[in-house]
Amino acid sequence: MAITQAHRDQIELEALKSVMRSFVTVPLLYPTVCGLIALNLPSTYSTNIILLWWLALAATQIEYVFYQNRFFKRATDNADVWTKSSAIRHALMNTVWIGMVPLFWAEGEDVQNLGLVLIQVIHCLIASLLAAPRRTNMFACTLPVIASAMIGSFAGGTPIFMVLAGALLLTYAFLVRMGAQSRQLFENQWELSLRNQDLISELSRREERFRALVDNAFDGIVVTDADQIITYASPSVRSIGMTPENMVGRTALSFLPASEIKQILTTLDENEGQTPRGKNVEFHTKGPDGKAHWFESSITDLRSNPSIGGFVLNMRDITERKRSQMELINQSRVLEALATGAPIDHVMELVAQGAEQGNPDSNVVIYLADDKLNLTVCASPSFPEHFKQAISDFWDNNKTKAFGDAVSREEGLLVMEDLLDYTDQPDVIAFATAYGVRALWMQRFKAADTSGGTGSIAVYLKEPRKPSKWEASYLQGTAQLASIAVNRRRAEHNLREATHNAELANRAKTKFLANMSHELRTPLNAIIGFSDIMKSELFGALGSARYTEYAKDINDSGAHLLNVIDDILDISKIEAGRYQLEESDMDLDECMRWSVEMVRPRTAEKSLTITLDIAPDLPAINADRRAIRQIMLNLLSNASKFTPEFGTITLAAHVKRNGTLHISVADTGIGIPADKLKVVLEPFGQVDDTNARQHGGTGLGLSITKALVELHDGKFWLESNLGHGTTAIMTLPPQRLSDVKFAKKAAAD
Repeated sequence: MAITQAHRDQIELEALKSVMRSFVTVPLLYPTVCGLIALNLPSTYSTNIILLWWLALAATQIEYVFYQNRFFKRATDNADVWTKSSAIRHALMNTVWIGMVPLFWAEGEDVQNLGLVLIQVIHCLIASLLAAPRRTNMFACTLPVIASAMIGSFAGGTPIFMVLAGALLLTYAFLVRMGAQSRQLFENQWELSLRNQDLISELSRREERFRALVDNAFDGIVVTDADQIITYASPSVRSIGMTPENMVGRTALSFLPASEIKQILTTLDENEGQTPRGKNVEFHTKGPDGKAHWFESSITDLRSNPSIGGFVLNMRDITERKRSQMELINQSRVLEALATGAPIDHVMELVAQGAEQGNPDSNVVIYLADDKLNLTVCASPSFPEHFKQAISDFWDNNKTKAFGDAVSREEGLLVMEDLLDYTDQPDVIAFATAYGVRALWMQRFKAADTSGGTGSIAVYLKEPRKPSKWEASYLQGTAQLASIAVNRRRAEHNLREATHNAELANRAKTKFLANMSHELRTPLNAIIGFSDIMKSELFGALGSARYTEYAKDINDSGAHLLNVIDDILDISKIEAGRYQLEESDMDLDECMRWSVEMVRPRTAEKSLTITLDIAPDLPAINADRRAIRQIMLNLLSNASKFTPEFGTITLAAHVKRNGTLHISVADTGIGIPADKLKVVLEPFGQVDDTNARQHGGTGLGLSITKALVELHDGKFWLESNLGHGTTAIMTLPPQRLSDVKFAKKAAAD
């Protein structure tokens, strides 16, 4: 790991702290030594000067004491700043300190002078050792002192002093070298310490994260040895109804029924001792609460890993999910049997089997009783065949006694926690002992096809206990399913009658519409055909221009009336729910361009400009081609009808970010008043003013369009500004878009 600038600054600060800690006693040592010198050595200077020197030295020491206090409280960063401020103080204190040399230097007193020099040498030696971790502080402490010692040696002038001067120079060079090595050693030690601290911190964080992950995992994690003995169970196994203390030391499969153990071992044998990746094994077992729980587990063989030497199991409680799945599967199975006309006894067997799957330790029976309490056993899949007769006999003997009274009086869920507790009812105890049951839960339901009678789902268990909240809810759902199955027969009978009556009425309506279509369309086809021949003067001139004009009027009126009839028939089919969509993947781009070409003669007469704004990547849609074409023609025809000459019609189609297909037809026509926007979408609805009514029409086009869009699960609405045009907007949901690709034609105007 590289040493960062932050680490470098920390190392430098620790080095300075080491120096400052070494100098903690300096404020006491300096004045004491200088005081002893002042009291014992003679001086040529006056006592006042010497006292002034000592006071100056004491003042620097007192200030240094306060500085030390600030340093140890505040020095957490900025090593360079603190180094400079401390070095200045060390230099100042030592400068005042070396004042003893000139103050007590005596000519001719070689012993006293030699002593002064040696005091500076000793000071230099000690200071160089103590201040070595910070070079700046070392020089601040030693340079003034060694300089005064050198000057004193040269001032002595004797051979001894000269030799001493040379020795001092070599010694100081050695001290500088040793200080550098000491600093390097100090920095190396701290770099190693920081690296170890970071590594230890990272390992500690990783261990904490891993432990938090294991302890709080949704899955329970279990480690075994090579013999499948559990050696570790994570605290998270409590989430699956177990405890680590109860699991460690036991065989991993000892919690399971024999049938489940066999299934798991078979799976492991087929997959080299572990579960395939992504394919967990599922099993059920009885939890500490005595109820059945479902689990899924993955098993990884790590016997070859020396750190594990066994298997790692990840287990998850899937009881809720499994029960929901079984409930859905059982409901689907029962409803499918009902839909295919299966016998009621077979359907009831499926209902009972589904209830037993919800609680594997139970036996389920379904009873029906009429208003006279006569009992019929519809299903008992887990009991022997003679059970039906035995329970019928038991009921006949006890329906008027305490047991029968309790069962008949309870309209919801009846819970008999332990049948052996009913000591006053020997028949109940004898029955429970004969069939090995202890608890009985009964859920009543309505059974309309038994002359006002009722039905019951009865759950028999081998151990005494009450149902859990989920079991009670599941039992109630099963009872409702049984009620649906029983009552389906009457509903089917009623439905057949209603369907027969509806078919009779529908045939009458269909016949009427067919007759009307034939009676109206046949003469109209003749009128339109002959008037078209006359208008085009196919067999010669009519002789008068007015005849040609009249023929055109006849032809236009006939075509218009035929369109009206077609619209009426379409809206009738839609309202009757008989408009069948023939859906397929279609090219919307091609359909829109075709529609534009169909209305182009009409738009050309009024010199209208049609602009296409169709997304180039427009997908295919799954829709009824004829209906979509009718929608586009209705919208374009309306736009061309109500847009004055030289106006503009814009047809746009885009897919929005939410996947919705957005189609709009905007015109620059006369517009629609805001209070009429809903009116025009109703059958035969029109804007009741001269400007709109002069264009004619039945008022069915927009209502048909809206109905056809909604048949495609879409939405349709209008936006308009009176006098400035109208925009018709339709949207189709994302599920209508198809992945089918069509070759796109060149863009038209």
